[in-house]
Amino acid sequence: MKKILPKLLILLLIACLGTAFFLLYEDKFAYSTEKADVDAIYGVTGPNDYPVILNDAFSDLHVTKIEDAYYLDYQTVLDMFNDGFYYGRKDQKLVFCTANDRIVTEAGTRQWYSHDDGTVDVDYVPVVTEEGKVYVALDYVRKFANFEYEAFTEPNRIRMYTAWEPQTAVTAEKDTQIREFGGIKSAVVDDVHTGDELIVMEDLDDWLRVQTPDCMIGYLETKAVSGKKTVEREPVTDYVEETPSHLTLGGKVNMAWNMMAYPVGDELIGDLMADTQEVNVLAPTWFTVSDEQGNVTDIGSAAYVDWAHERGIQVWGVLDNFNSGVVMTEFLAEESIRSKVIKAVIDAAEEYDMDGINLDFESLGEEDGENFVQFVRELSISCRRKGLFFSIDNYVPYGFNDFYNLEEQARFADYVVIMGYDEHFAGSGEPGSVASIGYVEYGITEALEEVPPEQLINGMPFYTRVWMRSESGVESIALGMQDTQDFIAEHGMQVDWARNEGQYYAEKEENGTLYQVWVEDAESIGMKIAVAENHGIAGVAEWVLGMETKDVWDVIGNYMRQ
Repeated sequence: MKKILPKLLILLLIACLGTAFFLLYEDKFAYSTEKADVDAIYGVTGPNDYPVILNDAFSDLHVTKIEDAYYLDYQTVLDMFNDGFYYGRKDQKLVFCTANDRIVTEAGTRQWYSHDDGTVDVDYVPVVTEEGKVYVALDYVRKFANFEYEAFTEPNRIRMYTAWEPQTAVTAEKDTQIREFGGIKSAVVDDVHTGDELIVMEDLDDWLRVQTPDCMIGYLETKAVSGKKTVEREPVTDYVEETPSHLTLGGKVNMAWNMMAYPVGDELIGDLMADTQEVNVLAPTWFTVSDEQGNVTDIGSAAYVDWAHERGIQVWGVLDNFNSGVVMTEFLAEESIRSKVIKAVIDAAEEYDMDGINLDFESLGEEDGENFVQFVRELSISCRRKGLFFSIDNYVPYGFNDFYNLEEQARFADYVVIMGYDEHFAGSGEPGSVASIGYVEYGITEALEEVPPEQLINGMPFYTRVWMRSESGVESIALGMQDTQDFIAEHGMQVDWARNEGQYYAEKEENGTLYQVWVEDAESIGMKIAVAENHGIAGVAEWVLGMETKDVWDVIGNYMRQ
């Protein structure tokens, strides 16, 4: 027994040391079999939430599954895929305008329709509303954007591509696993099988971050793969953007606005045009939206158009939203009312044999921006189908009015007009020029950031404001060019050239009132035209016919003939 005991102790010690060594080895060198929380890795928030792996990278984008289709929220569709969509919240219709057609689907239905294709049934609901939020099916978005996607479960995820850069691929040499992090003790994300082709997302020498064929992402030992290669990808090109074509006069535009308050044939236009030179477009203020139900007041005249055509002058009837005495904007939010307005002016254009429409919608708020731009698209389609010119009047662009969206206007309209005046207007608290040369330069330069020069027209004022400052405040009156000269002469005002403003300036104090005038005349108009020439824009316009002096037309005529 005494001989056996030492041997037993030795064996026990060896066993203990072996167990300790085995445990140490297991702790340091054995591969972990712990399963990773894949829902947490991908960021799944619920049973219908599908995080998006975008262009082989995790993203903040999430898709929602509703019934058997996958949806993005409307704003994301605009921001990410195509901002040409428009959702009318009053009538719950999603509209997309091409150059010559409108494609419309109503929320909750399984169809869409257009002028060219009629009604098309689909096996999903293109637009869904839930708790006041609008969702658009990915399969519907693919009609208007080039991308591809594939959905997977356990965990929920979507692989989406909007770009098709070459990928680096490797092949698995054996059955193994991908892990949450690089290291054999990291939790297992998924199994990898011999022969699987894996996309390499990151190379860390001993470990690769890879994506499996079914879009599981994790880390894999470099020694487990071989055959590194570059994979070229075939881009999706199903959607081809249709760029609207633009009508052009084939030379410079000289458009004279003709303000009218009642129906007039050709009786007065001859007198107004007697001293003009090189006017090739007349824009009479014939149409106004008279109420929010889309009724349009029409004071057009076929005789007026005939008179202009006999002299080689086009007529672009003005459609505005304010000459009824109240600014109309609510009608823009409903498809049926927008269509009613458009039909009214297009029918009138055909009746009077007009050449185009000049749109002048003013005093819009930011909340009207999307509705206005959609109206522009829809009116442009109707004009294009009828061969009518379409131009749009705009304020000088600033950040506070950028919802007018000059870039989108330029896509659909033939000409974009900047009303390069009212730098200081009737409601201004401080006297100043109607259109200083710096203001004109700024307006054209800013507009050219969004509008091609061959589509841009600069509007010039034929009027001046006489400012009166007294103890009771600041007031002003608008006068035509000759009336301004008469006012200056009657008050014996001293006139000096104001170089910074690019016009003459006059002031005088009488009986406690300071009169100030920044004069618009042939010289100031000439400077504005020089800015237009310098930027190579499409032409000029004048507000308003009848307020000018004869010598102004020498300046404008010379510009047009060059």
